[in-house]
Amino acid sequence: MKQFIEALVLFEEKGSLSSGPEKSCLIEYFDFLREKIKDIPEYQNYYQQLKQKKDLEENVEDFIKKYYGANIKNSFSLENIEKYNYFKKDSIVNFFKKDNLFYKEFFDYFSYFGKFMEGYQLSNNLFQAYKLFLEVEENKVKKNEIKRMLEFRTKSSLIYKLLN
Repeated sequence: MKQFIEALVLFEEKGSLSSGPEKSCLIEYFDFLREKIKDIPEYQNYYQQLKQKKDLEENVEDFIKKYYGANIKNSFSLENIEKYNYFKKDSIVNFFKKDNLFYKEFFDYFSYFGKFMEGYQLSNNLFQAYKLFLEVEENKVKKNEIKRMLEFRTKSSLIYKLLN
């Protein structure tokens, strides 16, 4: 059933088929599927998750503005950070390049130590994108400066762990 729900979400996103009997049949099937989804909470949740994921995949900048506005740090909380896995790493890298406030907020949030950092996974796309961002040739000096600064501040920060 899940593959049919995935096809429905894809159809809703793209919405284009050639005209003809196949299109009208498919539209009728998707209408039927929407009714079935409403009846079964598990499928309804899966449908909503897929739609949300598709919305998030588009643009990390729009995601931040829409859901967090000036409170970028809220997107870094343990319960919200998983949403960054819906974005491609390159998209996040480009956002680091483009938005100094995002970069600064990220650095400020994750460069301090503390028990509140437990539970974060360095495999998350946000951390991996930051690492890729610092690997770009023009940022290599910045990477070395960050490592040096964090050695004095704290070696237990997530950023220090990510870079070593």
